[in-house]
Amino acid sequence: MGFESVRGTANANVLLTGAGSSQRDIVSALDGKGSIRLQNGAVKGLDLLSMIRNIGSAFSSAAGGSADETTFADATATFTVTNGIARNDDLALQSPFFRATGKGSANLPQRTLNYRVEPKLVASGSGQGGSRDAIGVAVPVIISGPWNKLSYQPDIAGMLSVDPEGTVKGLLNLFRGGSGSGAGTTPPSGGTQPQPQPQPSNPIDQLKNLFGR
Repeated sequence: MGFESVRGTANANVLLTGAGSSQRDIVSALDGKGSIRLQNGAVKGLDLLSMIRNIGSAFSSAAGGSADETTFADATATFTVTNGIARNDDLALQSPFFRATGKGSANLPQRTLNYRVEPKLVASGSGQGGSRDAIGVAVPVIISGPWNKLSYQPDIAGMLSVDPEGTVKGLLNLFRGGSGSGAGTTPPSGGTQPQPQPQPSNPIDQLKNLFGR
C-alpha cells in the first residue's frame, strides 16, 4: 500500500472486494470492512508525548520531524471501506504515559489521509493493559496530506468550539505548571498573598493574554 509511517506487530482481519482493469481501478472500487491490532510499535513523524508534556509546542505550525516518533504498547481500530475511501472512528492507542483516541478517513486511490488524534496523559506509567483513564488537557492533532508527506497541525479551533472555557482554563493551568485554580500563586515564605488579577471573560481574549498577543 506504500504506507510506511507506522510500524509494529500486526494482527488484522480484512474482508474487501474490488473489480477493475487496473490496480488503481480495483483500489478505487474497494468495499468492505476490517479490524487491526498493532502491538509494540510506533508512528513515525510525530512525538505525541513531547507534545503533551510541552503543550506550547502544539502551537507551532511546523510539521513533524523525520526523527520524531510516537511509540505505543497497543493500538486497535476497526474500519469500513466504500469506493476506495477507508473510514475509522474508534482508534484506541495505549502507551505507558498517555492514551489517544482517533478518527478520520484515508483515500486509498490517492494515498491521502485526513485524521484527528486526541491524546491525554495518564496518571502513571502503567503501560500495556493498564487503565484507560486519562487526565489533563492535550491539544488534538490533525494529520493530513499524502502518505509520504503528512502534516501535523494542532486543532485549537476544534477545542474552543466544543468547550471554550474548559480549554482556556486547562491551557492556563498547564502553562503555569499547576493542576488547580491556585497554580502558580503560592506566595514566598513570609510574604503576603498576591491579589488575583482580573481575567477577560472572553476565552479568545484569555488566550491572547496567555501568549502576550
